[in-house]
Amino acid sequence: MVKNGGALPYDAEIEYLESTGTQYLNLGIIGARGMTFEADAMWTNLSGVQVLCGAKGSRTDSFTTMFGKYADFYASQFGYKAYSQIGTPDTNRHLYTSKIYNNGGEVGIDGNIAKKTYELYMANVPIYLFCRNNNGVAIDFSHVKLYSCKIKNNELLMLDLIPVRVGQVGYMYDKISGKFFSNAGTGNFIIGNDINT
Repeated sequence: MVKNGGALPYDAEIEYLESTGTQYLNLGIIGARGMTFEADAMWTNLSGVQVLCGAKGSRTDSFTTMFGKYADFYASQFGYKAYSQIGTPDTNRHLYTSKIYNNGGEVGIDGNIAKKTYELYMANVPIYLFCRNNNGVAIDFSHVKLYSCKIKNNELLMLDLIPVRVGQVGYMYDKISGKFFSNAGTGNFIIGNDINT
């Protein structure tokens, strides 16, 4: 396989990267006003609170939950008990989205959007993918198959992540920077089938 006339930096693009409750990625970016999140994903287990992408800072009220699954709804959260919620959790594949405004946020599933206005108290630590960064400690792990993920800042694409493998190890690969995001947790991601390109 070749890309732009040169060899690809990975062995294969794969269908998905699956977390089983102990794996996560440190995306190295801090949530900010104007940021949007988009993930093509599918939950495989619905028990407990699970965060697909988020962070909580040193202040008890500082949250940047780009997308999370709670007992009976999905939500984005950019402050303590201040969140937009939508839908009922299931194990179907969906396009999950969220956006941070100057005075609140929105959350979406497959194009259906819920918005809410509130005062923002966002985390000052990097957001994690497949869990929440609780001021440096990974918590609220998700059980998710992730097919792709994009993060924008004021409509400028910051991360364009696809699942790939090198050997039998799975990564999310950023098509913009060429960076590999590897597991910062324990165990191994389950890798999907190779995609023929």
